[in-house]
This record gives sequence, structure tokens and C-alpha cells, in this order.
Amino acid sequence: MDLELRGRNAVVTGCSVGIGREIARVLAAEGASTLVIARRGELLKTLQDEIEGAGWKRPHALAIDLADRASAARVRDEALARLGHVDILVNNAGGSRPTAVDSPDGVWDESFAINFSAVRKLAQAFLPGMIERRWGRIINVTGTSEPGGTNAAGPAKAAVHAWAKALSRDVGRHGV
Repeated sequence: MDLELRGRNAVVTGCSVGIGREIARVLAAEGASTLVIARRGELLKTLQDEIEGAGWKRPHALAIDLADRASAARVRDEALARLGHVDILVNNAGGSRPTAVDSPDGVWDESFAINFSAVRKLAQAFLPGMIERRWGRIINVTGTSEPGGTNAAGPAKAAVHAWAKALSRDVGRHGV
């Protein structure tokens, strides 16, 4: 398959396992240069080795917790230093765990930080360059509900859906 990504630069969050890891592999196979991100550095290292072992360009890696308020700026700085610019942003980080209605605010705040705020801040970091180049893609991996009862990820992912829809109306005319 040729997705015409050769020469494109991508940032992919949530790459330690599952969907994010496979997205990083596909982007590398298609010729994109990548910065892969997850909390667990040892899993990023195995991903780098897998990709390089398959004969594709070794991705850059950054182990960081996207729930940290300063993380988006660090991701931006690392991406621009390693890649020069970013054409594709894949927001895949996040997840859920059962969250009781009466859970402390900190539990809910942490879920919103990684599942929504990080998505918004990363887009905000890379959108100016995408708009300037009149080409960019922001892909948000979300779901409409989470198994296991009440949890904080569901409302946060719903916020991503609403925000992304509004954002697309604002930046679509710029090729993003």
C-alpha cells in the first residue's frame, strides 16, 4: 500500500502497546519519519528495534507522561529538534480505569489531562506549522464508551470528539 507518506514527519502518542504501536509501524513502513511517545521507555526501545529490524527508518523516541502539564511543550521541542517539522499528529495516548462517581477530583483531572488536555495542547503546538505548509493531519484515536461502568475517560474522549469537530471547521480550509 502506498499512502504517500514518504518524507512526511509524524508524532504518535501512546506507542507502548496496541493501536499506537501498530500506527507507528505502519507510518515507518510507509516511509514517514516518526517520534514515538509513551510513558514506558523500555517499550519504546523495543518498538524502535522492531521498526529498524524490519528495515525501516528507526523512530526517535520520547518517554514522557502526557498528563503532566508541561509535556506538550517538551514534545513540541523534541519533535522540532528531531524532525524539523510535524506533518502528522496521532493522539492515541490515554485509557481508562473504573472511576467511581465519588472518586477524588484528582482521579478525574488526571484522566482529562491525558485524554483531552494533552490532545488539545499537542494540536495547538503543531497546528501553526501545518497551517503554514497548508498540509497536516491530526488523528485522534478515541471511543464513545469504555467497558466496566463509570470512568473518567468516556467524558474526556467525548470532549475530544466535540473539540475535533469544531477544530476541523476552523483549520480544514488550510489543508489540515
